[in-house]
Parts: sequence; C-alpha cells; structure tokens
Amino acid sequence: MSGKMHTTETDRVIERQLRNWELSRAQRVSELMSAPLGAAGERARGGGPPRMMPYVTISRQMGAGGTDIARRLSERTGWALFDHEILEAMAGDDRVRRRIYERLDERDADWLGAMVENLVQGRVPADDYFPRLTRTILGIARGGSAVFLGRAADLILPRDDGLRVRVVAPLEQRVERVAGRTHLNVAEARAEVERVDRQRIEFVRRHFRCDADCATRVDMIINTAAVTVEEAVEALVVIMRKRGMLT
Repeated sequence: MSGKMHTTETDRVIERQLRNWELSRAQRVSELMSAPLGAAGERARGGGPPRMMPYVTISRQMGAGGTDIARRLSERTGWALFDHEILEAMAGDDRVRRRIYERLDERDADWLGAMVENLVQGRVPADDYFPRLTRTILGIARGGSAVFLGRAADLILPRDDGLRVRVVAPLEQRVERVAGRTHLNVAEARAEVERVDRQRIEFVRRHFRCDADCATRVDMIINTAAVTVEEAVEALVVIMRKRGMLT
C-alpha cells in the first residue's frame, strides 16, 4: 500500500461506503439492463462511449452545512458518500483503488486512462497525488452512483452525467456554526473558516485554474441561511427524479 496509513476508523468508513457503492452499482446496472433500448439501454449494453453512473457533487464553504446535506442525501438515496477525508485516503491506497478498478472492464480502463491523461495534461505536480485522486473519483463514478463531497469532484467528472451543487452561507453565520460545533471561540472560529476557505480556493485554482466560487461551475447553489438541510435535500431529490437519476 502506498501513501499514508489510514486510521482504523477511516478504514471502517471506507469499507462501509464501498459496500454501499457496490450495492448501488448492482441495482443501477440491473435497472439499466432491464430498460428498453434507448439511451439507458445502450449505456448498459455497451453502445457508445463509456458514461458515468448518476452522481451528485457537493462543494461548499466551510461551515455552510454542505457536510450535513451530503450525509442526509446519501441516506435518502442509499448512495455511497465519499467525502474529502475518504477520497484523500483512497487516493493514497493502492489496495482500495484496485478494488474499484476490478469492477470496471477493459473498455472502461482505457477510457479512464484517457480521461486522467486529459485532466493532468500540461500540469507538473510535485507528486502523483492529483492523478491518483482523479483516477479514484472517475473510477467510483463509472462503477456506481455516489455522492461526492469536496475535492473539486465536479471539475473532474463529465458534466452531463450528474448534478453539481454548491452550498454557501454568509460568513458570520458560518463562523457561528463552527464555533458552536467546536471548542473554538468566535475569533478562532473565524480564523479557521477563513483558513479552510483559502485552502479550498487555492486547491481549485492550482489544479483547475478557475474560481472556486464561480456560479457557472455548478448546476445549483444552496444558501443555507435561507434553506434548511431537509429542504435542500428534498429539492435535490426532486431534481434527481426529474432527471431520471433516481427511480
């Protein structure tokens, strides 16, 4: 295994989410195989270029509630949730990535290699983290439906196959939430929120050369100062059903 070792708890979370991913994949493949010939039927039977399974990506400002929305949406849909920590760990674990790749056929593997090469073309990373992260996210989305939280998954995955969401809230509200959930005072919480926001902005700028807060980056922006977690999840489920992402 390459990369840093996971904690036992992280290993358990990865295993649970991979099982959920494998179950959702099996269910989706069964649905597609039983569908009449057409877009869905051709996808299941191998016609046309490889496509992603339906997915949702959630990017967020720190303290805006994106994690709560992602977790609740995962529970509602039964889709596996792959958050920042899980994706980081999986990108550094050859064993886990092999488990994903084993679910893909040769045609998928060729496509995956071409996608990764296209995304990393012209970049000179200090290490191979970004290509490994990219391959992990693409492999997950090709193999089964999932909810992705963070790591700019929306900028890695093909746009037409999923729903891209950004969760925002006013700074003062986000600082208050972080202070309420941690042992930090208000000043410390503000510094932490601003630090993490800067890190996320820099990650997107460095790897994708775009503005993390660009509105056209996503399909939907949720302001949790005006919308509750449950309202947000309900709206997402409605959109997903209308798009045929959920049955």
